[in-house]
Amino acid sequence: MLAELGSSLVDAGQYDAAAAVLTEAQGSAQDRQDHTAAATAELAGLWLAAARDPSGWALRAEPAAHTALSAFSRAGDDGGRARAWAVLAEVAFLQCRIADCEQAVRRASRFARRAGNVREEAQNAGVLALTALVGPLPTEAALRRCRRLLTTYRDNPFVQGRVLTVLGVLLATTGDSAAARAALASSIERLESLAGDRR
Repeated sequence: MLAELGSSLVDAGQYDAAAAVLTEAQGSAQDRQDHTAAATAELAGLWLAAARDPSGWALRAEPAAHTALSAFSRAGDDGGRARAWAVLAEVAFLQCRIADCEQAVRRASRFARRAGNVREEAQNAGVLALTALVGPLPTEAALRRCRRLLTTYRDNPFVQGRVLTVLGVLLATTGDSAAARAALASSIERLESLAGDRR
């Protein structure tokens, strides 16, 4: 529970509080010799480190994520495996290894779906849209991927917002400025609806 709280604090931008909670989580997990709890805290700590000081982050994060992945795999923890693969996807993205990023994020999505973690799955869908934009996919194939994601996640405004942003950029590259503006306007509408829900 402490590791999950720490992760939520990282997401909320409360970094000092997150650091204190995650330090406690790590100590508690080590005292109990709970390897999956320690791995969960370690992954949350990696995202905290990325937010605070991203320099050299990928080089530190990759071996730590692989270690966590091994712990989760031994325990059969699909949610943990999803989180570890998400870190590895981020590492690959930062190193411009887009094919490796896509492979990792698809694995993260599969494990998140098996664990019933809708939030993780949604975040991964957003990454798949982004890699369609910056990776080697031809424009038409990238457009098809975005449209498939919009259909699959039609009821998720977070995914819709992120994918529509990418779709707008892709449409602009084809010269269809009207469709691009419409996609970007729809993206803003959906993301603003999320911001309103949090008030």
